[in-house]
Amino acid sequence: MKNLAELAKKNREQQKKETRLKASMIVIMAVLIVAVIAGIIAVSVITAKHEPEPAPSYEPSAQTTSEPTVPVEGEALTLYLQSGYYTAGVDIPSGTYDLEVICGNGYVTSDNYEFGRISESMGTYDNSYSSAFRGMILNDGNTLKIDGVTLKLTSTDASTAPLAGREAWAEEGYTLVSGNYKAGRDFPAGVYDIFYSSGNGYVDLTNEDESIYDYYMIGTDPEWDTQVFYHCNLPEGTEIAIGNVQVDIYPSGLIQPDYYTPIEAPAETPAE
Repeated sequence: MKNLAELAKKNREQQKKETRLKASMIVIMAVLIVAVIAGIIAVSVITAKHEPEPAPSYEPSAQTTSEPTVPVEGEALTLYLQSGYYTAGVDIPSGTYDLEVICGNGYVTSDNYEFGRISESMGTYDNSYSSAFRGMILNDGNTLKIDGVTLKLTSTDASTAPLAGREAWAEEGYTLVSGNYKAGRDFPAGVYDIFYSSGNGYVDLTNEDESIYDYYMIGTDPEWDTQVFYHCNLPEGTEIAIGNVQVDIYPSGLIQPDYYTPIEAPAETPAE
């Protein structure tokens, strides 16, 4: 009888151990499930879209027109360009240009590395900025970048071939407030025109392979800020940091700028 009692006691102890083990396993599984769910939620939060607001319908101003035009053969061509990327044969005619600063201070470059290239600080701030540049050559396919300065360009040999222009690849723009965004996640990747809306700050663009690294001062200071940047390429994965400013971005081609209407320098603010 004693052996039977001891055996029964051992069986009860074994059952208790198994019950405790099962309870521990249930607790561990529950903790793991909660951790997995929390991780999924965290990843979802990190990768979630910011869902920027649609930009307001853009009403063409005096600086926009319906389609690109070309110069008349035998006549000199004059262009008025603000900040942006301009491709010869697409946005503006190819040719040899003289540049003159209208207002602002910034940098002007072209991607043709043979004779005729420009890489110049241009503006009116002091002697470290050039107020004019002669003999810039743009062949078809060359891109001119203007950042922070408004220019008057003249040419006597500009091509009269029809311009390719830019076809709108989407019909919707977006309003971006201060924050961090990623092209292809928060809005479609593509080439955009950036327009100032409110505030005074910056737009900073980078991507993983560092083929894009741009910093634009956006605001109302006519000496250092720009209020528009045309044809800005935002490929998949481009990171956009916006600080202290709100901008509206529209697919390039949706709004065709007018490069032929004169732009005047802003009036100086009277000294107090």
